[in-house]
Amino acid sequence: MLGVKQSFISKTEIGARRLDVMELLELCDAMGILLTDFVFRMEGRLLNEGLLSPERKEAYMRWWNVYNAYYSIKDDGYVQ
Repeated sequence: MLGVKQSFISKTEIGARRLDVMELLELCDAMGILLTDFVFRMEGRLLNEGLLSPERKEAYMRWWNVYNAYYSIKDDGYVQ
């Protein structure tokens, strides 16, 4: 789906190679998720593991409400 060699995927999975933003965007597209959703989920995991700085944790928690409100919007446009 990505048009890359298996070694590219393997090195990325084991952390021997990092992705640039455009590669990460292509990977998210292939998985069918938005880049913003990927980053938000990743930061949520880091938060749960206690790996976010206090400043980053505060910023994440502010966006948590926005994120939840966005996904709570029904087809009729009203927030649940």
